Amino acid sequence: SADGSFCVWNLHSDGVQVVIHKEPARRGSGPCSVVKWSSEGGRLSMFAGFATGKVASYSLVDGTMRKASVASVGVPVQSLVYAEGILLVGCSDGGLRLISIRDGTYFTPDLSLWPSVNNKSSPGLTSVNLSIMGTKKGDSGSCVCCTGGEDGSIAIFEIKRASRKS
Repeated sequence: SADGSFCVWNLHSDGVQVVIHKEPARRGSGPCSVVKWSSEGGRLSMFAGFATGKVASYSLVDGTMRKASVASVGVPVQSLVYAEGILLVGCSDGGLRLISIRDGTYFTPDLSLWPSVNNKSSPGLTSVNLSIMGTKKGDSGSCVCCTGGEDGSIAIFEIKRASRKS
């Protein structure tokens, strides 16, 4: 909703709808622009992005939604994708933010920023997708990311973990 409120329903096969969470409007929270669900490791988590630049995580435990973390990326959020402990946030300034997640729902204090990922004109990122490959034990893996911009541009790139020199 435009006031930042949203509802989460449980839709039963018989058509019954049960509200399991109603996020109240908060002064200055702005519209909730995107939500994404994750069902990793037997846990159901939800991530929400807001026009104010806030990102929030929630966990569903015993039929109740609980807010776990909140972070600010500084600019309006337009898209989100979550995979294997990584939340990528596509923003209106054309930047892509990476938030590391621990225990399926909690944000770490690290925040990485890649500005202008689609091109120098920095169109807002309306779509972001992520594929993680090679995550076997001892393999650092690689992430392939695709973003779509407001101007119709598409960028495909690989995200690699920086190696640390001792």
